[in-house]
Amino acid sequence: MNQLSFFEINQEKVLENRTDAQTKNKVSYDVGETIQGSRKQQAALRKLFSEKKSKELLMEIENESAVLAAELITKQELFSQFSLLEEKEKGTEPEVARLKQLIINRVETAPKDSTDCRMMYLNASEELLTRFNSLILWADVQKFISEMGTLLNYEHYSLDEVEEKINSLTKTISSMEETGNTKVRTYFTLSRRLKRYKSVKDHLINVGEIKISILGDKFKNLFTKQTSLNSTIKSAQKVNKWSDLLDRKATGLQKTGKKANKPVWERSLPERPDRTNGRISTIKMPEDLAEYFGFPAIQFGHYVEDKSASEHIFRCSEALMDLADVLEVNDTSLSLKNRLKLSFGARGRGKALGHYERGQKVINFTKNKGTLGVLAHEFGHSLDNFLYDFSHNFKNGKSHYLSELEGYGDNLPESVIEAMTELMTAIKVGNSTAYFINENKPGVKPRETLSVGRFYRQAENLAHAIELLKAEQDNDLKEEIEMLEYYQTSSIQKEVEKLENKYFKEFKKLAQALAWLDQQVHGKRPDRIPYPSNTSKFYQNALALDGGKVKYWAADCELFARAFESYIEAFLKKQNRQSDYLVVGTTDSIAYPSGEEKIKIHEKVENLVKEIAKLL
Repeated sequence: MNQLSFFEINQEKVLENRTDAQTKNKVSYDVGETIQGSRKQQAALRKLFSEKKSKELLMEIENESAVLAAELITKQELFSQFSLLEEKEKGTEPEVARLKQLIINRVETAPKDSTDCRMMYLNASEELLTRFNSLILWADVQKFISEMGTLLNYEHYSLDEVEEKINSLTKTISSMEETGNTKVRTYFTLSRRLKRYKSVKDHLINVGEIKISILGDKFKNLFTKQTSLNSTIKSAQKVNKWSDLLDRKATGLQKTGKKANKPVWERSLPERPDRTNGRISTIKMPEDLAEYFGFPAIQFGHYVEDKSASEHIFRCSEALMDLADVLEVNDTSLSLKNRLKLSFGARGRGKALGHYERGQKVINFTKNKGTLGVLAHEFGHSLDNFLYDFSHNFKNGKSHYLSELEGYGDNLPESVIEAMTELMTAIKVGNSTAYFINENKPGVKPRETLSVGRFYRQAENLAHAIELLKAEQDNDLKEEIEMLEYYQTSSIQKEVEKLENKYFKEFKKLAQALAWLDQQVHGKRPDRIPYPSNTSKFYQNALALDGGKVKYWAADCELFARAFESYIEAFLKKQNRQSDYLVVGTTDSIAYPSGEEKIKIHEKVENLVKEIAKLL
């Protein structure tokens, strides 16, 4: 059976799409479709939606861009109008304002990724804010809580179903009345039920079919679990005056004026983008670049001059040919089914050499520095994002990456999923040295020193002592897990995770105690405490660049993109080729794979590339 190609495209003539500022330009002008989603356009759409949060407008946005709709239908966007200062001005009592704030805190950050869920989330948010308007005094709280409880109790009814129940009950009761059979228990039961359904009908007519529980379980629990309600009420009543509330750090008031941080790592770049070997390009105009590779649009910033645009077009075409050679795909395959767009100097962000916008499916190169080796990295992002979108048959609203290995759809061959899974395992799993920060307080002896002294006496140094400790801890953990598996036949994943977390916390305490013993022997306090980790050095270095927690460098999509570009440069070097516009500077072990890990990771990247190529 023939499989649908990943990269099947429709090549059509690409037309000019000049802006007013590009009228006289000979090379630096837009071609193809207009690339939406510029900062100015996004700001205009957000402003319009902030002024008119209607279902009709949301549906228009859904039809235009499900990704933008998903960005707009969030707690941050929909509750941005809530202001403590405005609450104070309209006479809201401080404890009531604090209660509103606590309620908003319980709202789920965003709904599930579907048009229906976003519609329900919008309706529920608007309903909650509307009811907030009549919640001014503490005397109003009980009524508000009762009304919210009613919303939750009645939300599983629909008006059509209720009217059908009312008609059915009315007929049954009328029949019993005609026969005089009104003294039996059934008659009174049905009468009470009819009364309730009529009450539900009145509610639905007045309020509508609001699914308030779409705001999340924590929000729902506030009105359905007495313990949750009591603790929230108690917390709100701690605020006695407005000064107490407005001075609190947790009021939600945002700080401004944050200083930009210096990059923790920057790649070493050549003076100019050199290239050796590879196919010869004759592409000189934006239309040629778009048509040759199948890109639906090419965009240039208004400050990109013709000379700079010419160099970008020529260098980019060469680099793309090199990329197609490495991936062993047709040149037109790089457009990712006519979805990927290119932008030069039109959408730059800060000091970044380039970036990929998954919402608009566009790679942007900065005006002056975009020729320095970022194409492979950003194409890696676009391919990663494309695979995720493809898995959902391009009907997903939220835009993610397949490398995250979560939430992908069933429209991808299992071989591609397996190849990506094996690659991400190779990227993150291995044998390396990780570090704890020394948290021992000066002059305080950890209680655990007695239990770890034997490890230190047996070891050659601190690192060796911790290795011995880790080996014993791992063995104990393994035995406990085996006991769980023996006595419990149902799913034990959560129990295993709890055990692993428990052992790791204990291991950290004991490692701190060993560091204290080492300080007593050598008279020097170690700032970092080494311990053996089952993660790769590549991943550990990324965590270090992120300051110990996954932020940017250690994010799955960034690890994938750096592994991908590292593979591309290594492949070219094996063929005695160089393509600096495409990729450069991936030999720095601080940010890229190295040693045996690099070999293993590159093998897995190659396997993934081959699986994708099978679908061409």
